[in-house]
Amino acid sequence: MIPNAKENVIPNPSAPRGQRIRDRDHAPAIPTRFESELFDRLITAAAPDYSGTHCVVSFAGRIDADRLVRAVRLTLDAEPILACRWIEHWFRPSWRRRDDLDHTEFCEVRESSNVRADVDGFRELPPDVPLRVLLLRGETDLLCIKLDHRAGDGGAMKDYAYLLADIYNRLCNDPYYVPVPNVDGRRGMQQLRDRFSFREKLRIFWHGLTAIRRLTRTVGTWKFPRSENDALEGAYLRLDAARVRAIRGFAFRQRATMSQVLVAALYRAICHARPQGSTRNLPITVAADLRRYLSPKNAAKLCNLNGVVVVSIDPRSGESLDGVVKQVRDQMVQAQRSKYLGLPLSGFLVEGLPVIRHMVGLIPYGCLKRMLRRVRNPRILEREITRRVIFTDGGELRLDRLTFAGTGISDAFLTAGVLKEMTRSLRIAAGAPLGMTVSEFQGSLTLSLGYGPRAFIAELFEEMMRILPA
Repeated sequence: MIPNAKENVIPNPSAPRGQRIRDRDHAPAIPTRFESELFDRLITAAAPDYSGTHCVVSFAGRIDADRLVRAVRLTLDAEPILACRWIEHWFRPSWRRRDDLDHTEFCEVRESSNVRADVDGFRELPPDVPLRVLLLRGETDLLCIKLDHRAGDGGAMKDYAYLLADIYNRLCNDPYYVPVPNVDGRRGMQQLRDRFSFREKLRIFWHGLTAIRRLTRTVGTWKFPRSENDALEGAYLRLDAARVRAIRGFAFRQRATMSQVLVAALYRAICHARPQGSTRNLPITVAADLRRYLSPKNAAKLCNLNGVVVVSIDPRSGESLDGVVKQVRDQMVQAQRSKYLGLPLSGFLVEGLPVIRHMVGLIPYGCLKRMLRRVRNPRILEREITRRVIFTDGGELRLDRLTFAGTGISDAFLTAGVLKEMTRSLRIAAGAPLGMTVSEFQGSLTLSLGYGPRAFIAELFEEMMRILPA
């Protein structure tokens, strides 16, 4: 991302005049334009109704709503991409910084008599700006954060939640606090280009081609029957600390990770709820955070650095949880031993090599939209996209970084976005596609599942509770 020459500085408008002058003299200039990334263009063209990633924080009491609104406004300066609007262009779209930030409701505060319904409605709503924050006030407060996937992935969602909490806490002690803007603007795979030599990039590219060829030849597809009349919804399942300890103990005995056990349980639950009758291996796409290849100081806070590992499970030896865990564990260990976990099937396959990156960069955005328009055909969506199962481990939400000036937090979790309109048009039991996001908070786990027909989702969770160690 390369900012153009036109820049401005947005100091704290509530600070004293002398403070504003000092801020203007020393704060980095905030660019007013950012170039689009390849991922931005792909997701805009292929999935315009995608609702983004989410973080939900439940408080034990009330927080200062005015201070929260102010903190959200300052995050738009700390991470300038959040205050931009998407500008369409036939060759190369871009991001332009808005000039009405003090008159746009990036943060909404409202009373709620049905918090769950309001959270679900907020989750389903496609973002019209890169960031939306909603504070629901019932007996206690509940905070919902929506991040446009073009601005960042699940890891970026966590970093933004920490940033918001940090600024909120700083305003408690210093009402005139002004954050330092992130003017670097790196949000894509270009952060990884210098991490690998040219020979390693060729090796990653070859691994990617080999993996695609193997998946095409040997891996089957999920079959989900249509569901014409059932209501569609997403669902959350919270596992308390005792249950999590039991799962972790089982994983230890299997020489596996807890995520690998959850992937295996998801596979078994789907096969129970919707018997597949397949003799070919069935795939589950496991998200891999590519920040592992960067030091914390070098990785941008808001970016898209997701890779994937596809584990394919043989249904003939997948009749027990132990047998599926062994398959998932062995394949993940093999992927880790390659030293390129998540890279061969990620956007790095295109952006890692200069020649391929240059050739793809020459494709006009208008042509890209026309090519991807056929993907929006319901028959193709049903065959190629909605028969996928995706598992994402969002990791731990740390209480020490998510505290809001002493107000207690009873729960916090991440959820994936949904493609509501696509799901409604297809009316199939898997959603579009079926995804599970797992996040940890204070020893408990929240499993976020959906988006799909209510009966299917309920049956899936019920079976997972039966399968998982107690």
